[in-house]
Amino acid sequence: MTSVDRTAYPRFGRVVSGRELAEAFTPTDAEVEWARTKTQDQQHLLALVVWLKSYQRLGYFPKVEHVPLLVVRHVRDVLGLGEDVALERAAVRSAKRHREFVRKRMKVVYDGAGVRKVAEDAIRGAVLTKDNPADLINVALEELVRARCELPGYTTLDAMAATIRAEVNNSFYQSVAGRLDAGAKARLARMLVVDPISRRSEFDRLKDVAQAASLGKFKQRLELLEGGDAGAAKRGRRYRRSVHGHGRRARHGLGRQHFGQAGGGPASRDVRAGDRADIGNRDGRVTGVDQADQQRPRRGAAPGILRQAGGQGVAQALRNA
Repeated sequence: MTSVDRTAYPRFGRVVSGRELAEAFTPTDAEVEWARTKTQDQQHLLALVVWLKSYQRLGYFPKVEHVPLLVVRHVRDVLGLGEDVALERAAVRSAKRHREFVRKRMKVVYDGAGVRKVAEDAIRGAVLTKDNPADLINVALEELVRARCELPGYTTLDAMAATIRAEVNNSFYQSVAGRLDAGAKARLARMLVVDPISRRSEFDRLKDVAQAASLGKFKQRLELLEGGDAGAAKRGRRYRRSVHGHGRRARHGLGRQHFGQAGGGPASRDVRAGDRADIGNRDGRVTGVDQADQQRPRRGAAPGILRQAGGQGVAQALRNA
């Protein structure tokens, strides 16, 4: 069950301020006169006025025991009733008659089936783009208020949202499952097998959070994704080749600022001619980079390590460093 605190379902607050009492729970002279004409004793008068002000505030009839004592005292004082007049649960026929009095004054027609239809249509329209049950309930509440409907109980909306959400999600799952062939289903089933040594499954490894943004970690991440999806493998290899040299140079201070103007000087041609794969070994570590970083020149000037290399490629220059 979704917590009511996560939704916009109207309820009495834990603390009712004096301002709220004055603005929301103080009956007008016309309302007091109307209530006196509908009741014959003080206890029914108090119950009718409390329900009237509660409906105006909440949009539904709360249970008598859920009305804060502070609200009851305030209404009783405004009506000029004694402290011995308590708010108690009225008889079934009297409570039904009081609800009809309030609905007629508020110009609301009670239609349980119609109210549920409005809420259901609103939830079905939102569940295609929203999955959080609290969001679905809030959408239903918004539509019910717009249609001037008496709000149903919270459990009714919660059960409705859960049922529709499960129904739509199951249709999504079946649609996806229907597109998988036998081989794909076997691969998915294999992902749930737990290795007895590592005590981890392929699915558990797939959920690992990406680590620090280093080239080695980036390559490991690509390999992980390649193992889970063949289509991602092709895209990952192309992307890895495109960022292999640029990502390493950007991280270790071998960017364009070290090679003169972009695409122009002989040093940049050396970079293109050099074997980028030789810059570092397979685990992502780079040789000679710390020395190159220490000799970082001003912007626009070739680094000392490249000047010493002469006509050699960058990889050979790094090996000799």
